[in-house]
Amino acid sequence: MLRALKTLQALARELGYPGILPTDASGWQRPEVRDEWARSEALALLADGTPEALLGLSDSIAGNTTHYSAEAWLLAACDLGYPCNMPVAYTRGWCVQYGMGCDTSGRLEFTRQLSTPRQWRHAQAQRDEILAHLRNGRIDALMRPADGAPGGGG
Repeated sequence: MLRALKTLQALARELGYPGILPTDASGWQRPEVRDEWARSEALALLADGTPEALLGLSDSIAGNTTHYSAEAWLLAACDLGYPCNMPVAYTRGWCVQYGMGCDTSGRLEFTRQLSTPRQWRHAQAQRDEILAHLRNGRIDALMRPADGAPGGGG
């Protein structure tokens, strides 16, 4: 099993899949390496600045190194042009499995329905901060300090 995991990790790295995490010799992730990896991935995604890259922050542990919620990154990606109103397979899966999100038109509406009104307003405010920092080239303001302290922001 460990050999298969290492083979999959090597293949994923070779193919450039950003979700693969480095491991130690035993195959387990070391927290300090994971955190360093997540921070470098977040910085790379922020430097890219495309809607797809911002969406990546909402779906990845790299987003944990920023001040903002997954919902806020999704909203920012949508505002920058990601097609958030297109149907997504996992929303249909939630509908079938949990009976939720059945009447949504896409990822944005699905996320809004699963959020409380307070969470949604908070995500919208965070989105506004994200977009302002991106417009001003302030990527550093989007990140948590390297030591993991909460710092400012969202």
